[in-house]
Amino acid sequence: MRHTKLTALFLALLLALSLTLPASADVLWEPDNRFYENHQGDCEYHNRNYLANSPEGYVALRSAPNGTVTAQVENGQRLNVYFLYQDWGYVNTASTEGWAPLSDLALIYDYRSFEEEHGDEILPVDKVVTDPLFDAYLQTGKTTLVIWSYPNAEHFSHYYTGDQGLELLNALKEYGVFTYTDEEGHLWGYCSYLYGHRNFWVLLDDPSAGDGVPPAPEDIPNSEIGDRIVSVREIPEIPLVPARKPPLPPTATLLTTGLVIAAAALSAAALWLFYGKKWQGKPAL
Repeated sequence: MRHTKLTALFLALLLALSLTLPASADVLWEPDNRFYENHQGDCEYHNRNYLANSPEGYVALRSAPNGTVTAQVENGQRLNVYFLYQDWGYVNTASTEGWAPLSDLALIYDYRSFEEEHGDEILPVDKVVTDPLFDAYLQTGKTTLVIWSYPNAEHFSHYYTGDQGLELLNALKEYGVFTYTDEEGHLWGYCSYLYGHRNFWVLLDDPSAGDGVPPAPEDIPNSEIGDRIVSVREIPEIPLVPARKPPLPPTATLLTTGLVIAAAALSAAALWLFYGKKWQGKPAL
């Protein structure tokens, strides 16, 4: 019970902090979907990543919950669920979108998963603790800022350097961050929203430390992202059902059948017009 109350308090503090941060011109993306438009008030913004993981080996995306199948994706494909309606999620991929039951999806561990596990270990903003760390790093002349989806993740999410990195570092110092100390004693800072960047963590002990994977030379000089100095957090493995190539959706099958029938009918009509009229003009033997 104590853990639940502290986690709820932490989430409430995150909301309060987000209201104090600078505004942005971000616009919330909404689907061009009739069901969503008709039930918008009952839909909850979600924006979390999943893997397709249906017992069938593929996930059917629909025009509405229990509606017509519009697309199918094989298990293992990464999907973003932007909105929830009861136990359905509105899925968006690079090539298609639609509604899918959450039971056919496997959640990818993220910042909210971390908060649910460690909410009672995350401390409120304390600039007395964090300001000296930001100052010490800025005094080195470095401007690289590496951001993570949660502390001790296997790979970092993004990095910023130059003027953009310096701007974000100064803003984090100004507005403050929540803090968490990992098992090895490294201090992390959390920010819910800053200049369009949402729900990210930074390693306060060294904001430039990377994940141990050297970046490609054309992306950034190796010297600007440091070596990994923290361990990798162990997270539950997702047991995936083997992928299976999906059949054509029923609507696509009907459409294909209709086109074949239409083509056959047009061919028969053309043959009759060409040959039928010829035979009509010939005398009987």
